[in-house]
Parts: sequence; structure tokens; C-alpha cells
Amino acid sequence: MVVLLIIVLVVVGFIYMSATGKAKARMHYANERGAIRDSQQGLLRKPTWIDTPKEKVFFEQVVDISQKKGVSKNFVMKGFMSPDAAEALFSHVAHMEARGSSFTEQVISGADYVAEAWGQLPSDVQRDFSSKDKLGVIGLFS
Repeated sequence: MVVLLIIVLVVVGFIYMSATGKAKARMHYANERGAIRDSQQGLLRKPTWIDTPKEKVFFEQVVDISQKKGVSKNFVMKGFMSPDAAEALFSHVAHMEARGSSFTEQVISGADYVAEAWGQLPSDVQRDFSSKDKLGVIGLFS
């Protein structure tokens, strides 16, 4: 009897965790689509954590996740150095923040944003950025 009760509790727990995870994923997707719409309408914002130590954490995590998605580190670094590209990225994550997204969700969405921009580049441009990664050439003068 006790074993049956434990099995039922475990099953109910798994169902609850699965439903909660799916709901969070749907909410993240809705927030991301809404942030893209807001950005496309030209609504500029800044995240509340800009110019704080969290900005460095955001940058490091976006670079790391983007690289895991196959994006050239050189591309990400140059994107952050470009004021227009950085403003667009920060505005996108600020819209995520305004919709209630956590900092972690903002980082993931920022990496998705960078990966999407990477995917829109012609393959020869991607190869050029990637070849500089292999040479270790990153910075303003590369």
C-alpha cells in the first residue's frame, strides 16, 4: 500500500513538473515573439541591468551560448562593438524584461537573437568570421 502511494505521488509530481515546464516554455516563446514585434516597431528600451556588473555576465553568457549554437565568437564580439547592433540586441532583451522574463530568459533570447542574425549571413561571410576564430583574431583591428 505504501509503495503504491509513493508511485502515485511520483507520477503526479512528474505530471506537475512537465506541465509547469511546458507552460514556462510557451510563456518564453510568447515573450520572445512580443519582444521581436516591439523591436520591429522601432520601440527602443534599455534593460534595467545595463551599466551594472550584470551586463558583463549577460555578455559572457550570450557569447558562450551563441558559440554552442555554432555562431562565430568573432561575429558576436564585433556585433557588440557596433553601437547599432548592440542597441538592437539590448532593446530586444529589454522588451523581454518588460514582459516579465527572468535574466536567464533574457540571456537565452539574446543568444537566439544573435544566432538568428548569424543564420541570415551569406555562407562566405560566415566562413570569413569563422576563419578568424580559428586564427584567434578577435578585436577592433581584425
